[in-house]
Amino acid sequence: MNRGAFLTAAGIAAAGVIGVKVAAAALRVHVGDTLHSGTGSWLGAPTRFTYAFQRHKTGTPWVEMQDGADAAYLVAPSDVGSVLRVQVTAYNPYASLPASSLPTGVVRR
Repeated sequence: MNRGAFLTAAGIAAAGVIGVKVAAAALRVHVGDTLHSGTGSWLGAPTRFTYAFQRHKTGTPWVEMQDGADAAYLVAPSDVGSVLRVQVTAYNPYASLPASSLPTGVVRR
């Protein structure tokens, strides 16, 4: 069963520099769920976006599991016990900057 947990990231920009503002994240995530990222709301006319899904366990740094153009991530057994987030990077002709979602709840089986 796909519960369709949803992550979002949002940002603001001024004078061609994209700034960061974080929006809400999914609370309950299970193996087999698909996380979807939106682009969020940006000023500064971004022309493209990339998505980096990341995992974190207590005492460890954030680790990228998937990086690129895909705005969806299938939660894997290796994610159990971790929290997840997505980092959306917006690009315009003058700058690029990432915005990270809030983390999910701890991934369960």
